[in-house]
Amino acid sequence: MDFEFFPWGNAYFNTSMCGQSSYNKDDSMYCWIKECGVASPPAECFNQTTSEILCQHGENECLANRIEACANSMAQNATDSVQFTTCFEGLFEMSWLTDNNAVTGASSKCLGESLSYVNPVMFASCVEGAEGQKLDRVNAAATAKYGTSRQGTPWVTVNGEVLQDPTSLLKAVCAAYDGPKPSGC
Repeated sequence: MDFEFFPWGNAYFNTSMCGQSSYNKDDSMYCWIKECGVASPPAECFNQTTSEILCQHGENECLANRIEACANSMAQNATDSVQFTTCFEGLFEMSWLTDNNAVTGASSKCLGESLSYVNPVMFASCVEGAEGQKLDRVNAAATAKYGTSRQGTPWVTVNGEVLQDPTSLLKAVCAAYDGPKPSGC
């Protein structure tokens, strides 16, 4: 079974078509999805030079999305990626909304615990540089392709089918799994 994780949440590129002076889910985010979640979107849809990324909970949510994207990209397998994300999201505190050191501190802890084989300097380079920006564009495009039917986060699908209740993930995965059922099922 394939595993995909797109750490983007309700973020969007603040394009000239849909942009506002600050985050606006109801107008701007859904406008961005409608305009940019198409086969041939306008160039500004995923251009960080001309369109700022706005995240629902502010800049540090954008940082956390980028951290998860880099961890996902650098993980050797899906298990390691999920372990990092579980660790990282499990350390969330309200201070993350205003203190980026709290966010990066949590990422360092989880990097050491879940992705100890990843060089911390290379990881920081991803988060702060062009590779992280590229991953933002990839995750934005993947999220936008779900279209305006995507109600929010988490948006969970199993074999392309929307899971109405994300707490039933294990049941849905077990039902969709072909082959002998693992002991967790």
